[in-house]
Amino acid sequence: MTDKKPNTLQFERFVFFSDAVFAIAITLLIIDIQLPKKPLLTEQDLQQALVSLAPNYVGFLISFIVIGQFWAGHRRLFRLAKDVGGPTLFANMTLLFAIAFLPFPTAVVNAYGGTTTAVVFYGAWLLFAGLANLWLVHSIHRDEGNLVAPLGDEQRFERRRAVLPLLIATSGIVVGLIYAPAGVVAFTISPPIFAKLLAWRTREQSG
Repeated sequence: MTDKKPNTLQFERFVFFSDAVFAIAITLLIIDIQLPKKPLLTEQDLQQALVSLAPNYVGFLISFIVIGQFWAGHRRLFRLAKDVGGPTLFANMTLLFAIAFLPFPTAVVNAYGGTTTAVVFYGAWLLFAGLANLWLVHSIHRDEGNLVAPLGDEQRFERRRAVLPLLIATSGIVVGLIYAPAGVVAFTISPPIFAKLLAWRTREQSG
């Protein structure tokens, strides 16, 4: 009984720290949306300034959803674990590293979304984050002694869902290499498409 309390406290600190990193990263996204420094003397000036920020709104929306989905998956994942071992801790810190840096690729694609370099840079970082997340999922799922309960269909679906960021990143990169602005569109529309395909495939296999 005495051994369990420190482990429980450490586990809670670990989860709170992870939540804080997700929260800070998602908040930092808004910093890139700023009005121009020059005075806006008329309503037309203000309207033009707000319209000119449209790429920033899109970048904010994409990365907000991306970070939100990673956080939601992280939350579901750690409902399964009793404690955090070394490999899981390292995998989790790698994911948090990817999430904490994500506002910068977002700022790059906001400013230079019409260029192949910006789109590929964003996609490559999203790919890295997806691989880190997949590593974390496998790290927890394979440690059966640390699981609250045996893995069920829901957890196996979660493992498949962890592949989605890789598909989204790859599609954005491939399309962006052909035509950069279309790559940004691919990052925007591919998440619901791949999610529906995954759900359909899972139902087919269950049936």
